[in-house]
Amino acid sequence: NLTENIEFLTDSKQNRRVLVPFCGKTLDLLWLVKQGHTVIGIEAVQKAIEDFFKENNISYEIKTIDGNGHCYM
Repeated sequence: NLTENIEFLTDSKQNRRVLVPFCGKTLDLLWLVKQGHTVIGIEAVQKAIEDFFKENNISYEIKTIDGNGHCYM
């Protein structure tokens, strides 16, 4: 459980950079941001990414990355 292990994961420090691979639409991303951390989510399914932003009323930009990828910011 993330809430029970956050101190272990962040070494009890604030403003950590947290990587969440295969994040889908998890609300853990929002929770981590509310705890004061910078969050980087990695997801391969474009629909999940766009749904996450839309469902949480978060504006975003899409940047094309060399090769064939996209970065949602």
